[in-house]
Amino acid sequence: KAISDSGIIVVGHLGLTPQSTSSFGGYKVQGKTLSSFEETVKDSLALEEAGAQILLLEAMPTEPAGQIANLLKIPVYGVGAGSKCDGQLVIMHDVMGFYENFRPWFAKCYVPQVITKFKETLSGIKDIREFGRLNRSDGMLSISELAIKEYVSEVKSGVFPGEEYSYPISNESLAKISQSEFWK
Repeated sequence: KAISDSGIIVVGHLGLTPQSTSSFGGYKVQGKTLSSFEETVKDSLALEEAGAQILLLEAMPTEPAGQIANLLKIPVYGVGAGSKCDGQLVIMHDVMGFYENFRPWFAKCYVPQVITKFKETLSGIKDIREFGRLNRSDGMLSISELAIKEYVSEVKSGVFPGEEYSYPISNESLAKISQSEFWK
């Protein structure tokens, strides 16, 4: 509240917060049980009341995250929280596949989708060194730009995140959560 009251934009972050994985017992999906869902709802409402202007939900099944988005007046963005949030957020590590030991379930590397386009762009260039010096479009910057454009296109068209990059929840768990006073 004090940060918000001082004029600084506050973005809340709930669900799986990577900085708190040790208290969760590792990278565990949140919002799959009634208690986890209700705790996240209460925290979301408290953040909104305290002046957060945006909420980021991470690593939650689509339906519980969507319910939270419906409850709040502020925009709710998802990173691994399904397609029912107000928007999607991604980091470059996800888009480019910069992972050594672990890749989150929801992370989609776009490099395989855009590498052919990148190769086609360069195939007609006679002097690749000169092209690179003049345009800086011969390396990772271009691949990154193509990957981001592909991600944006998929989000706008509703292709991403889709079920393939969303966390599942059992019908039994969803039925229990839907009995919550916060479920509308």
